[in-house]
Amino acid sequence: MHVQISYSVKVGDIPKELVKQLEKSVKISEKTTFILEQIKDIMEEESPSEKISSGEVVNSVEDLRQKLIDLDMNLQNISGILSSYEDIINPKPRTGPPIMPEPEEDSEEQDG
Repeated sequence: MHVQISYSVKVGDIPKELVKQLEKSVKISEKTTFILEQIKDIMEEESPSEKISSGEVVNSVEDLRQKLIDLDMNLQNISGILSSYEDIINPKPRTGPPIMPEPEEDSEEQDG
């Protein structure tokens, strides 16, 4: 199960946070490569059917799928951080009609 945790960092610390997130993505990617190589090695064996029938390959594929989900979630996080950081360092001019304050309503009724 995954839980999204939100936290704040100073604007100047965002690049450092991105480095941490990118390092995490690299580690996940390396794990997925390792799992893929394991599966490939099993398939190249003379008799892969024993490991296939034991569920080893299916478990490896499921582990790989979970790692890819983790990688996708981390990349979404990186994308969100980058997008927010870009908006902070390159604010876009506001477009559209100006926001007008709503008129205050009289709380007292006047008698006629």
